[in-house]
Amino acid sequence: MADFVKLDYEELSPEARKALPPGADLPVRVAVAKGLVPLGTRDLLATLFCLCADEDPRVRKPAKRSLKELPESLVVVGVATETSPKILHFLATRRFDNHHIHEKVALHANVWDDTLVHLAATAAHERVIEILGKNETAILRSPVFLHRLVENTHVPRSLSDRLVRFYETAKGHAYTRDLPGELAPIEYEEPDAAPLPDVTPSPDLPEEHLHPHFRIEEILSPAFDAKEIFAADLINDPESITPDVELTLFQRIARMTFVDRLLLALKGNTEARRFLIRSSNKTIQDCVLRNPRISVQEVVEMAKERSSSANIISTICRSRDWTKHYEVVHSLCWHPKTPIRYAIRFLDRLIPKDLEKLGTSKMVPTATASQARNLIRRREMR
Repeated sequence: MADFVKLDYEELSPEARKALPPGADLPVRVAVAKGLVPLGTRDLLATLFCLCADEDPRVRKPAKRSLKELPESLVVVGVATETSPKILHFLATRRFDNHHIHEKVALHANVWDDTLVHLAATAAHERVIEILGKNETAILRSPVFLHRLVENTHVPRSLSDRLVRFYETAKGHAYTRDLPGELAPIEYEEPDAAPLPDVTPSPDLPEEHLHPHFRIEEILSPAFDAKEIFAADLINDPESITPDVELTLFQRIARMTFVDRLLLALKGNTEARRFLIRSSNKTIQDCVLRNPRISVQEVVEMAKERSSSANIISTICRSRDWTKHYEVVHSLCWHPKTPIRYAIRFLDRLIPKDLEKLGTSKMVPTATASQARNLIRRREMR
């Protein structure tokens, strides 16, 4: 859907139409576009928006400029009960420092589902996310709205999981079943020629199914030459990778035996690590984290990813090499799966600005936020 949908003249209020009569000549329209005609805030917002579609660029350009320069405090006031959904959609697609604008849009009775979908995909402020997450009527009406919330990395995993369960309980099936074709889960088809072997990943054997004396250290021997076992594109980091090539790599890894995936986790390149760290098996996760080529940036991304397992987060917390980096400990403090004993230790290393954000956030465990506030008070008393 387009960000800007033309507002018809008939949609203006009687007061706005007095300032901008039907068939008004150029000087009148220019004066209104430049904000020179006294109007209430709500009518000013609607009139400027309407003139942004004027056929004459001498009107259209100053109207767009005036709308862009309208103080955010006035925009908040300008969103009223009768505000057109076209204006609401326009405001939802714009970035504002004042998050109350998007809050009012998300709460508005006239808001379109497409507008809510856009907010669900882009919202970063927790209050806006909270409002969207409470709109259960829209979630049941629009599975795309739920899909965008689930995809939004700023939405707490606990909230997205709850909304998915709510949808599936109410509808009796997964929300992905109701998504339009372009958003439905991709089902990869094999070529019509010779059928390829099944690409279903080999099940990750539980650790107890391995030999009781198995130790990861045994396959860390210098004698283990990854280049003799795996193709170069699984070992060497490529300069760039296309989606098709990435898919092929993932299919090849998925066909591997469990032990081969363990070995690849220890020696594989960035793409292999990115795929294997998603494994539900702790041993494979541990092998990825033991890969000597893993970068601090990768660790930061794992610490920021709210779907990372408790095993991954705990392993990062225990590593002195990784936790000596500020961005790593900062990300760990925000992660809901970080053990509280580590979170408390890391909080003491945060700068005041980051500590204050944690103390007022609802996206972290209550114990972490409470400890952050206590730490701020202790620092202020020194």
